Amino acid sequence: MADQVERFKALEKKRQELSTKKIRLEKQYNARKEALAAVVKEVKDAGYDPKTLKQTIAEMELKLKQDMDTFESGLEAASKQLAAIES
Repeated sequence: MADQVERFKALEKKRQELSTKKIRLEKQYNARKEALAAVVKEVKDAGYDPKTLKQTIAEMELKLKQDMDTFESGLEAASKQLAAIES
């Protein structure tokens, strides 16, 4: 009978540990869910659709690269013109 009591105590301790872990995990889940909702709201408030954000980023990166290439070409042309004037 004493073995059964000890086994019950061990099982009860295990149940309590699992219950504590469950509560902790639920809190973490809710915190992450709220953080995600805040990010989605921030993205929407900035005027972007969260569902197409990857595509929007890719388009903006391409536009930035094109603008930088244009700027670089302009700088090179200006540099050549200045070099021609100086010589």
